[in-house]
Amino acid sequence: MAGILTRLSAAYLKSGLPMTAHLDLTYRCPLRCRLCYARGQSTQELSARQWTRVLEDLRDLSVLTLTLSGGEVFARRDFLDILDAAVRLSFLVTVKSSLASASRPRLRRLARIRPAMVDVSFYSHRPEVHDAVTGVPGSFEKTLAAVRFLQDSEVRVDAVVTLLKGFEEDPAAFKSGLHRQGVRSVMFNTVSDALCERVDVSDLLVSDRVLEEQWAAAASGLDPGTAPPRPKPSTVVCSAAVGSLFIGPDGTVTPCVRVLEPAGNVLATPLSEIWRDSEVLRRFRSVRWKHLDQGRCLRCEHSPYCSYCFGISLSDTGSPLLPSEETCRIARATHAGLDTLRRRAGRT
Repeated sequence: MAGILTRLSAAYLKSGLPMTAHLDLTYRCPLRCRLCYARGQSTQELSARQWTRVLEDLRDLSVLTLTLSGGEVFARRDFLDILDAAVRLSFLVTVKSSLASASRPRLRRLARIRPAMVDVSFYSHRPEVHDAVTGVPGSFEKTLAAVRFLQDSEVRVDAVVTLLKGFEEDPAAFKSGLHRQGVRSVMFNTVSDALCERVDVSDLLVSDRVLEEQWAAAASGLDPGTAPPRPKPSTVVCSAAVGSLFIGPDGTVTPCVRVLEPAGNVLATPLSEIWRDSEVLRRFRSVRWKHLDQGRCLRCEHSPYCSYCFGISLSDTGSPLLPSEETCRIARATHAGLDTLRRRAGRT
C-alpha cells in the first residue's frame, strides 16, 4: 500500500493537481480542549448544498482523498448528508471527530455510509486525565463507547493519541491502556501540530526523551527500515499548495490547515481558478529545500527525518523559510528514536 501511495503522490506532483483536501466544516464543538486551534474563529458556514458543489469541484480537480474535520463535525445537523455526498462522489474520506457528541442513530448512519477511516483524538487511556484536557467530564467514556461501536460495525477507527506534559507522558502505557479497553488501532501525534494556530501550548510540550520513547511505542513490532536519504535541493518541502489544499467553514481556501493566508473563497471564485491562479498558492508551491534557512536546513544531519511545517515556522519565526526550534527538536528526536529501533533490530 505504501508503494502505491508513493507512486500516486509522484504522479499527482507531475500533474500539478491536488491529491488531497482538508475541509473544516465547522468550528463549533462541545469540547473545550486546551490545545484547540479552532476556538474563536469564524462562525460562518457553507450550507450542505454549497459543500456539495465544492465536493463536485474537488472531484473535477481530480482530488482523491478528503479529510472532513472541524471543530466537531457532528455539531452540524447535516454533517452526514455532506459525508454521504463525498462518499458517493468516490472520495476516500477520513472523518476527524471526538465522537463524544454523536448519538447512536447517527453512528449507525455513519457506519452505513462507510468512510475510509475515522480518526479520534485521545489524550490519555485514563478517563479523568482525558477529561481534564477536553474540559468535559464523561467525554472519554462517550468517545470510547463510540469507537467500540464503529469497530464492531467494521468501520476502521484510528485512535490518534497526543502526549501532553503534565497529563500523559508514558507512550507505551498510553498505547497498551487503550488496547486493553478495546481500541484496536493506536497512532501517535505531536502537540506541535497545534503550535501554528495562534495557540500557546508551550507548557504542554513533552521532553526529548518522551518524544524518542514515542517512536519506540509507535513502531512496536514493525520494521523500522533503513535510514532515509537526505532531501535534494529541488525536493518539495511540504504538500501544502502542491498536493493538497484547505477549505475553511466559510469557504476560504488556504495552502493548508496550518497556514491561514487566504488564497481565495469558493463563494467568489471557482476552485479550479483559485488552484491555478492564486499568488498565495504559487508562492508556497515554489518553495524547495534549497530555500530553507538559505540552504542550511539542507545540510542538517536530521533533514531526512524532518517534517518541516510552513505554518509552525510562520507562527514561531514569522517566515515560512526559517525553521521553528520545535520542528528541529522533533526531527532530532525522530532521528534518535528510529536509530535506536534500528540498533535493536540489527539494521545498523
